Amino acid sequence: MAVITVLTSRSRNVSLKTSWVSQAAFLAVLAFFFIEFYSTPFSTGDTMWSNWVGQWIALHKSVPMHVYGTWTAVGQRWMPQEWGFELLLYTVSHYLGYRGVVAMMTLVSLLTWSIFHDVLRYSNVPYARVWAIIAGILSTPWDQIRAETFSYLFMVVTLWIVFRIKKWLLRIVALSLLQIVWVNMHGSFMLEWLFTLSIGLITLIPSVKTHWIQHERSVRQDFFRSLVTTGVLFSVSLINPQGFSIYRFALWLSAKSGVQNYIMEWQPATITEWITTSLSLIIAVMLVIRIQNKERLKLFQTIWAVIVFLMFLKSVRFGSYALILTVWAFAPRTKYIPKSLYARFKRFRFPRELYTALRLGLFIGLSLLIVEGISSVHGSLYANANASVEPHAVVVVKQIEQKHPTWRVWNDYNIGGTLETMGVPVSIDGRTEIYLKNGYMEKFSTILDAKKGAEKYLNQEHVNVVCIQSKEALNELLSDLPDWKLVYSDQGYVVFERVGVGQ
Repeated sequence: MAVITVLTSRSRNVSLKTSWVSQAAFLAVLAFFFIEFYSTPFSTGDTMWSNWVGQWIALHKSVPMHVYGTWTAVGQRWMPQEWGFELLLYTVSHYLGYRGVVAMMTLVSLLTWSIFHDVLRYSNVPYARVWAIIAGILSTPWDQIRAETFSYLFMVVTLWIVFRIKKWLLRIVALSLLQIVWVNMHGSFMLEWLFTLSIGLITLIPSVKTHWIQHERSVRQDFFRSLVTTGVLFSVSLINPQGFSIYRFALWLSAKSGVQNYIMEWQPATITEWITTSLSLIIAVMLVIRIQNKERLKLFQTIWAVIVFLMFLKSVRFGSYALILTVWAFAPRTKYIPKSLYARFKRFRFPRELYTALRLGLFIGLSLLIVEGISSVHGSLYANANASVEPHAVVVVKQIEQKHPTWRVWNDYNIGGTLETMGVPVSIDGRTEIYLKNGYMEKFSTILDAKKGAEKYLNQEHVNVVCIQSKEALNELLSDLPDWKLVYSDQGYVVFERVGVGQ
């Protein structure tokens, strides 16, 4: 009996040591990947613009209520819905530089996919770490220095709270605190209380058990608890500078604004894009394995996975949500290795201690690379912007603006935020909703494409400087007009100046 006790104790110690080393190696893999990813020059102008808004909030110690920085919408009512992220981004970049920003975003992504791993493990998904790493790598098209990256973390935390915290009141408190943060960070905050509401509604569906789907009807108490939770979350979501108006804005932007006609990330996904193809293949593989294992899908998880995947097909910006919820819903619940493959490699099984040593070596090696990677990051946020975000053309425009401060600049959408950070009043920036409401977005597209009326508009609005990408049709139009002169040109951007004005 004593021998059995000693052997059992030793087995538990080995298992505990293996688990700790495996988790450490898993976190090291994620941390190393995301540090390398975020250390590269960022390529989205929204990062520059968000930092600029955060600087305004920090200097004025208030959230702006009206448009500033753009002459096409000056004075219009506007309030940043992502003000919490923008203030956080500016604070970190101001005091810690780009190294602090890289560390912050790496931590957010590390938390997202490590908590997601725990959600999968709690759902009895084998190889949970492998699925989490795959999902994390595929998320990189959306894991940018933007508020959306935080929203993916909030979605995963919602799953964790709902299914891991058993005490109802404690769950409400945790979800409420998350909602207060989420509503002030990004417009996707409604996903949290919609999720809790759907939990209550699904309890009303009678029990179902087929070859493909299973669902067990819950007690009526679960329905009322879900409604109360949803009501509390809806109430605390009003703790934001805009109050209930944030709902009107979110519904208008997603349903009536027509933003998908102008902004690429709101446009439908196409099967030819690698991320769409990869996600579709992963879903297919997971479903095939589940069929092989004769595993039924849970109705609630399937509904959410299908809805979010359809949202992704309609708008590519929902890609990471689709990754999270489809893997959570469809990942196999039992291990599956083809018998022929299992028989072939069974003879080559290595001792558990060797696996532990390899994982420990992986953890130590990646930890050293992580330290080296974060120490190699230098400079400010602006200094690490990609040339497409902060091209040399903006310096030329700034020089013209200093010489002629009353001249109006008509600029490309992608560099509006960069010009604003340099103190140049712009025609358009990242506040898409503003230009959709006042009709300027349609006019902007007309001018950029050099359609009828483009030259007339530039004359009427007394525009004397134009800064656009060289590939645009307006470049050809201005090159043929005698009252415009090309003052700067490179492979990316061109700058035109009106001739005979202020000379």
